[in-house]
Amino acid sequence: MQRKAIAFGDFRLFPAERLLERSGEPFVLPSRALDLLIALAERPQEVVSKRQLLELVWPGSAVDEAGLRVHMTTLRRALGDGVDGLRYIVNIHGRGYSFVAPLGQGDGAENTPFRAPAPETLPPALNRMIGRDAAVAEISALARTNRLVTITGCGGIGKTTAAVAAGHALNAEFDGAVHFVDLGMLSDPALLTSAIASTLECAAPQDLSHNGLSALIRDKRLLLIVDNCEHLVDAVATIAAHLRRENPGAFLLATSREPLGVDGEYVYSLPPLNFPKTETGISPEDARCYSAIELFMERAATGGHPLGSDDATIFLVAELCRKLDGVPAAIELIASHVSTFGLDHIAELMNDLLTMEWAVRRSAPARHRSLGALIEWSYGLLSECEQVVLRKLAIFVGHFELEAALAIIGPSRRSDWKPANAIGALVRKSLLYPVKVGTGAPCYRMLEATRAYALSRLQESGDANETARRHAIFFSQSRDKGDPTSTLANIRVALEWGFSDKGDPLLATDLAAHASRHLIELSLFDECYRWCHQALPVAIKAKDRPDLELTLREALGIATSFMRGNNLEARAEFERGLYLAKQSGCLSRQFQLTAGLNLHFTRVGDLHAALTAASDCGAIARTTLDPSHLVTADWMLGVTHHILGNQSSARHFCELGFHRDGDGNAHSRYAGYDHRVRAYVALARALWLSGHPDQAVIRASQGMEDAKNRGNPVDICISLFYSAKIYLWRGEWGTAGEIIETLVALADKHSIWLYHSLGLGLKGELLFRTGNPRPGITLMHQALAASRAAHHVLFLASQSVALAEALAAVGQIEPALALLDEGLESSNDGPACAHFPEMLRLKGVLLGQHAENRQAEALVCFSEAIHTARHQCAAAWELRAVTSLIEVLGDRRSSDLGDLASLYRRFSEGLDTLDLRTARGVLDIYSSPVTPTHLATECPLAGTAKKIQLSR
Repeated sequence: MQRKAIAFGDFRLFPAERLLERSGEPFVLPSRALDLLIALAERPQEVVSKRQLLELVWPGSAVDEAGLRVHMTTLRRALGDGVDGLRYIVNIHGRGYSFVAPLGQGDGAENTPFRAPAPETLPPALNRMIGRDAAVAEISALARTNRLVTITGCGGIGKTTAAVAAGHALNAEFDGAVHFVDLGMLSDPALLTSAIASTLECAAPQDLSHNGLSALIRDKRLLLIVDNCEHLVDAVATIAAHLRRENPGAFLLATSREPLGVDGEYVYSLPPLNFPKTETGISPEDARCYSAIELFMERAATGGHPLGSDDATIFLVAELCRKLDGVPAAIELIASHVSTFGLDHIAELMNDLLTMEWAVRRSAPARHRSLGALIEWSYGLLSECEQVVLRKLAIFVGHFELEAALAIIGPSRRSDWKPANAIGALVRKSLLYPVKVGTGAPCYRMLEATRAYALSRLQESGDANETARRHAIFFSQSRDKGDPTSTLANIRVALEWGFSDKGDPLLATDLAAHASRHLIELSLFDECYRWCHQALPVAIKAKDRPDLELTLREALGIATSFMRGNNLEARAEFERGLYLAKQSGCLSRQFQLTAGLNLHFTRVGDLHAALTAASDCGAIARTTLDPSHLVTADWMLGVTHHILGNQSSARHFCELGFHRDGDGNAHSRYAGYDHRVRAYVALARALWLSGHPDQAVIRASQGMEDAKNRGNPVDICISLFYSAKIYLWRGEWGTAGEIIETLVALADKHSIWLYHSLGLGLKGELLFRTGNPRPGITLMHQALAASRAAHHVLFLASQSVALAEALAAVGQIEPALALLDEGLESSNDGPACAHFPEMLRLKGVLLGQHAENRQAEALVCFSEAIHTARHQCAAAWELRAVTSLIEVLGDRRSSDLGDLASLYRRFSEGLDTLDLRTARGVLDIYSSPVTPTHLATECPLAGTAKKIQLSR
């Protein structure tokens, strides 16, 4: 009795005996891997779902899809699947797995698998296809069960390659009766039937009828691949309909840039190769998941310029693949020129329309010889109306809605022109693609290569300026509609045109004023400054539009603060804007600009002016009764009181704001900041200073989470910076380190240079706190310099305290004292008053420990620090000051120890935090015969009792 075998590649599988051979020798697979192979090989070219495989291989067992993937990986690795272009099993995304290798059936005496000879008309299959295995398997499955399948897609997407590969995969099933007809060079539809008959190797007259073609085929079972149908789509559709009706054994697989439109047609839209959809960097490991990148790298290598796999190279390649929309022919074209121009210059040259004429391999069809030829072929098949519509729509960047498209196209010049119908035709012909954006109206987009070609045609047509004007007008009137990112990209295009020699400066100024809000929300301050600075002279001259100057002044004040620091220019913009807002009587704009001044005065350290501005915002809010104004005014007052050192008032106003904002939906973004986030961090710090370290962590965590959910990078940086400081105060180095690393990475990613410097400063402080002061001092010096350059006095006090401690730790006492004196001198006028007690405490520590005969001055510093901390309701500062007084001066007076004990008992939470552990240690020492040196166990940084306070 002969054994039934399934042959594929070098393998023979005997399902009944559960035996696998390779080149005639037994080949051992793990049991479950063998079961999977049998299940798939017995169902060749079918898509077997994951659920089916689980039921076949693990009947009655609780095995999940993760387990299936593990065993499938083992099987494919053992077979050498994917090595040297061999493919046996492919994953059909979202559906299952398919065994795609050509199979033969034999017995024990016959090792050679059955393979039907490929017909001479079928082009040879590629030795290696990149990223198309799943598509070919799906097309093959469709062509097996549907008598008419049309592969659609734009030029160069790979329709012919996929169809040929599917033909080879199906060749055995059709006993070699797979025939390929290339219509690319055929222009006369009357010759179509004869061309098909010639491919079937049948002699036929040039005027062969449809019935005559059916008679030639008779009852044969065959697969007819008809390639490049778009220019003869009507004629092909007629023949396809006739063969489906008259020849039940005839299967058709067509490729076309638009469907045939025949009953029973199954349209398969061939997707582009997989490429990264976002501009964020990817690792070399992740790059292997993208077939577009893989194709680019391979074609560059075969062109004589192999590329490395470093992060910078992968980023550039990913960017190019994204610009090329994953279209294989375009990727091959650009990659083939890397050896000529180098990778760094390719992206620049891609923006030049000359790349349209770059040639590809000579063996390519004429319509594929260059990027321009790819699109020229489709463009030439369009009607005049469709060509006009395509040219005008090329002005859009990204996706656009039908309303926008019709507005830019304008009224029809002829009664028989229907722009909406033309848009539908462009979609069918793969020159426009429908996309779904959220839950809004359907949108469309154009591939970048198509857009570049159409833009060149728009310039040649003479309609470019009028189209640009209509585009700018539309976005000036409908600027709050649609997706913000796409809208902003189109506003940029309109601004470039509006400020050009052919543009409309007033229209561009209106757009710049509106766009400034979006640019600030996205933290694009450099771009905001550029457009607003260009628009301001136009706005000043537009006497009938005072709102333009007002908006631009506010935006310039915010952008200047972030870009150039809190200088007089920023203040002048806010004050001029506020003057204009008062002239107009607009209370809402007055609130916004006064909020900007509050932020400005806060940052430069003029805290009394900041408190006045916050109070003014409160007065405006009580007039407007706008809920968002009321909430934000409370938060502004809370933040300002916290910085001034009024911790009780800070908690009151911050908590009042959160109470008013019960549902968390109040608008609180003014002058580039979300005041909700500022309130969270101010409340957290006020709670810590007031003696509630655990509640402080809760509020800090809420602030970080809220900022993360809202997504603005500046707000996230603010929440991370201040929260990290709280964890440093608590002595929780690990959590602080994680937050600091996140801050540094985020600020670097979004080029928020000040917070990047501040994050590095915190990193330096952490190094000092954990026993590595010298590199930490370097980082803290850099952060202090950045704050000074930005005129950001608010940050100087806390940075000065940490840096002075670190300098003292390495013996630089005089520089440390000078730094503290500088901070204390500036604090006399209000700046950073919240840190006043801590600066005094540290000065007392340094004078008491290191300065000869200055204990009396040290005592004055400690006394003033304690008094100020009590006045501020800052129990945390008071605890530190009393602890340091006893440690440094060795004062064991019962009154001081009693004060410390009383203070310690006031804390009902956070007893494991660093300051409270230190205070507990001091109380234990001075109430027992334990020597002071044992205090070193309370803090890993302190070698003696006198060094403990420097570890805070």
